[in-house]
Amino acid sequence: EEGVARLNVIALDDTIFDRRRRHPDWPIDQAAAWYQAPVGGLNLNDNCLDVAIDVEDGRIRLDLTPAIPASFIDSRIKIGRHQPRVTRAPDSDIFEIRGSIAHSENLGPIAVGDPTVFFGYALRHELEVNGIECGPQIVRRTMTVEHLRSARLLAIHKTALRDVLWRANTYSQNLFAECLLKSLAAYEPDGSRSGRSGGWESGHEVLRETLAALGVDLNGAVLRDGSGLSHDNRVTARQVVALLKAMQHHRYSDVFLGSLARAGRSGSMRRRYADPQLVGRLIGKTGTIAGVRTLAGLLTRDDGGTLLFALLIEGNVPASLPVDICKALGGY
Repeated sequence: EEGVARLNVIALDDTIFDRRRRHPDWPIDQAAAWYQAPVGGLNLNDNCLDVAIDVEDGRIRLDLTPAIPASFIDSRIKIGRHQPRVTRAPDSDIFEIRGSIAHSENLGPIAVGDPTVFFGYALRHELEVNGIECGPQIVRRTMTVEHLRSARLLAIHKTALRDVLWRANTYSQNLFAECLLKSLAAYEPDGSRSGRSGGWESGHEVLRETLAALGVDLNGAVLRDGSGLSHDNRVTARQVVALLKAMQHHRYSDVFLGSLARAGRSGSMRRRYADPQLVGRLIGKTGTIAGVRTLAGLLTRDDGGTLLFALLIEGNVPASLPVDICKALGGY
């Protein structure tokens, strides 16, 4: 529509964030899991490749979303009965598909290695599919003010922060949480660029200042990442409740409270918290890592009052324990 027929070079600027894509605290043996998707300045499809295998008349066809070049796929899948699997070695951009398969199957999402590389090749594929000829070069390049002044602007795509926060909190989308944290340092409060690349440490500096201004005492707290995947994060239930209290009557309370999951309705609380006594009464944010189960939110009690609470549970406990505690707190 804009009259562009050819791109000689696809130049990608990902410098809004630093290039530390994986937090050092995250378990390396889970690097390919969707919930550990790397954090980049350019992100696509949750920084995951969705892999499905179609089997028809004894033939195998890979269905990849988004479409990427065959050079990124090492497939040795064959017809048989053994369970198929897709893996990616740490620090590699190659997806390995192994095993055998008897019928069509969705292998689910797998995290990419370098999100900028992934973005670039997926972008080139879509451009070519839509009739735009592209040269072979896909490069990283920091765009200067001079570059931007001389550039021809073709499109701007924006997503409301309200929608991003809702995805992060309702669906426990770790990548979104990490990007939000790094964005705190990459942008000024008025939305303008700060002039520095956002990172975990610089994002936490802004976060601590903001929470202190809200009256949340972070004495003793240890903040390592944005999603809570790190086992070295340390906060108390009192600190979490202090944040809930501060946001309950904040000028953006509708955005914050609207971002939380609803018991039995959607996201991370759709199934486990679908107890009829909790539906319509409980909103919150769940959290789960090995050996830890958490829930924090607001609960409408049986007497009509609203209770702010935080459950931080360690150890091997029944999955139903948070539900039982919520019902007890509500007086149901």
